[in-house]
Order: sequence, then C-alpha cells, then structure tokens
Amino acid sequence: HAKQLWVHNGTLKSTQDVEFVLDAIVEPVKRGQLKPGDLELRFVGLEHFPEQWARAWNRHSELQPFLSATPRLPREESLQHNLAADALLAISDPAYNNIYAKVFDYIGCGRPILVAPNDPGLMNRLVEENGFGRVCYEAKDLVSIALGEEKLSLNMNNEERKTMYQRRTQSQRLRSLVGQQIFKEKEE
Repeated sequence: HAKQLWVHNGTLKSTQDVEFVLDAIVEPVKRGQLKPGDLELRFVGLEHFPEQWARAWNRHSELQPFLSATPRLPREESLQHNLAADALLAISDPAYNNIYAKVFDYIGCGRPILVAPNDPGLMNRLVEENGFGRVCYEAKDLVSIALGEEKLSLNMNNEERKTMYQRRTQSQRLRSLVGQQIFKEKEE
C-alpha cells in the first residue's frame, strides 16, 4: 500500500466536509509534491453508497489515483483497515456538533485520528484533550501531515484513558448501571 494510508470508515453524510480534505490534498498533488503511492485515502464501506463515493471520487480528477473505496465489510474486516491505517479520518460536520460512533472504534484501534476540518465542539475536545490525534484547523495542517513534514503523534500511553472510550468498556458500564437500576427496582 501507499507510504501513508488514511482511512475513513463508514458513511459520508452530505453535511460532512470531505471537500475540505480533498481540496487540501489536491494542492500538493498539483504542485507535484505528492505523487500516487505517497498517500492513499481509503473510504471503507463507501462503495455501498455510490452517490457518497461519487462525491469524493469526482471532486478532483487529479486525486483519483490517491482514492480507493471498499464494499461494505463485516465489522472485523472493517477494523482491520483501521488497524492498517497511519491515520483515521474523522470528517466533521460544521452543521452538527457530534461525535460519530466510528470515532470510538478509531480510539480502540489505537491509530492517530485526524479531525478535519476542525469541529469546534465535542470531537475537537475528545481528540485533543486525550492525545488521540490531530485536529486540522486549516488545510495546511493536513498538507504538512500528508507531505510528512509533521509526524502524527499519539499519546495513548495512558491505557486507562484509551480503554475508557472503547465500546466494550462503555457497554460494561451501561450494563452495570442498568443492573443497579433493576436491582433497586426489585428492592422497592
């Protein structure tokens, strides 16, 4: 695979700003600074949503050698793509302040997360405060990472912080809370 692999997993809502990512990356491609084989942007599962894939594929013809998509995959295979990635793309939605479920999978995979463009709310804080990756405030932030001028760092040495956000941990906490509530109701 390419020298750098960036993976976006799952659907791409119409309000998610994938154009920010594609417009940033096309500039060094046009200048000859990025060549096919230097970077791959892989959209896992997006083949299943042709109109969403077309939106990324058709944005800049110069980027087509850098783009790939997979069909919808079983969860285990999907996670294998995340684990192979150099960075996981969390493409934010300026119209909606949220954290996508896929971001919790990303955290569990222990790969750096690129939030692009910056999400002035929850996702920025989650990623920045916990050292899970990099928030890209401007196109040049993505470009410097793509060109290898900036190395992505990951502060995942705090295992408790990393596992706190994993689905397994969260579901165990929820099960415990529900169990406590059921137990209280039985006592009453």
